[in-house]
Amino acid sequence: MMVGALRLPLVMRGMMLASTTRRPSTPITLASGVTTLAGVIDPGYRGELKVVMTNLSTEAQTVAPGHRIAQLRIVERIQANFEETDILEDTERGEGGFGSTGR
Repeated sequence: MMVGALRLPLVMRGMMLASTTRRPSTPITLASGVTTLAGVIDPGYRGELKVVMTNLSTEAQTVAPGHRIAQLRIVERIQANFEETDILEDTERGEGGFGSTGR
């Protein structure tokens, strides 16, 4: 098993996501009922990277070295500044929730 270190610049963060490049040789796929839960790695973190997984099926699954279970995306960290307001401009969607756009 490969062990390494990762130090992110202060303006970056890591996002642990389910692998979208799973190969047919890797039996750990969404079809098997196993999925990866997202996680965030802050730039100040120093330690082992771990992946949180869950098995939604009723069958036991095996994860072996070399299985592609997750991917780490390095993205720019943006600090948003919010302003409180009592008035929002109207939009075509308005207050419509999930599925309200019909798409």
